[in-house]
Amino acid sequence: MSQGWGQGPQGGVPQQGGYGPPPGQGYGPPPGQGYGPPPGQGYTPPPGQGHTPPPGQGGGGASGGFGRFVPGIILGGVLSGVLSMIPLLNLLNCCFCLLNVGGVLGGLAMHMNRAPNDKVSMGEAAGFGAAAGAIGGVMMVLGSMLMNLALGALLADLYRSISPDLARQMQASAAMSILALPIYAVLFGGFGALGGVVGISVFWKDRQPGKS
Repeated sequence: MSQGWGQGPQGGVPQQGGYGPPPGQGYGPPPGQGYGPPPGQGYTPPPGQGHTPPPGQGGGGASGGFGRFVPGIILGGVLSGVLSMIPLLNLLNCCFCLLNVGGVLGGLAMHMNRAPNDKVSMGEAAGFGAAAGAIGGVMMVLGSMLMNLALGALLADLYRSISPDLARQMQASAAMSILALPIYAVLFGGFGALGGVVGISVFWKDRQPGKS
């Protein structure tokens, strides 16, 4: 018997009739006919019609979503806070927070120049202004506190020599600045949102979505 058990070099397996498929006839697909789609007929989208969002309209991060406004928001907040700390000049904030609004517009202008193809909606402009304005309000309060601390040591004796009541009022004013921090953040944020809406409506109305 040519295929008996225990015969052949593998012991217990016939020499020519093993359990594998015949040579060249395995269980895989024929050569060149795999289970994938034919070459050139896959699921790749046509050029220019992929899922990548247009520039400036992405879904998050520095290149899309609200995150693309971060540099402009920071600049607008710094401008708002620094201008609002300058003595006498800060009196302009008594009129609709003009310095705060000016800082917001400066930051928004920087973003528009930095991303000339970006489209900014009314809601995004309001959010931009609110964030930049709130930063400006916090910076103004903290900066004023630091200035009072730095000058307070130098002017304490002068205040006492002029009037003890004046010295106490200055100390009370410094303490009230801490309590005023959230108030100014909300106040500057509200006027900043108004500044963002005015800016996109007046200066960059052609940069809104759907407008050319």
